[in-house]
Amino acid sequence: MDFDSQLDKNLDILKVNEDRNLNVTKEFAVNSLLKLMYKTCKNQKDRIKANLVQYKATLLVKKLYAKFKLPELQKNAAKVIKIQIKYLKRDWRRTNHKII
Repeated sequence: MDFDSQLDKNLDILKVNEDRNLNVTKEFAVNSLLKLMYKTCKNQKDRIKANLVQYKATLLVKKLYAKFKLPELQKNAAKVIKIQIKYLKRDWRRTNHKII
């Protein structure tokens, strides 16, 4: 059994065809990654500092929040930003108060 064919059977949500356009697939993938980021870093002070704050993930998540208008995706992006807020500098909080 070929691994790729088995994977394609299980993940038909990621297939792009006439019924599903590429935008829906991108939104699904980004939303899944945001959920994963939130679940792995939730209540983990060291992971938040090391993985999110140090690599400036807030800038990327903020761009995703503005680009995609899907309410569930914006909710997950806001959750990821929210867990980082207490570790960000005061200047960032002042300039991005609308997102908070």
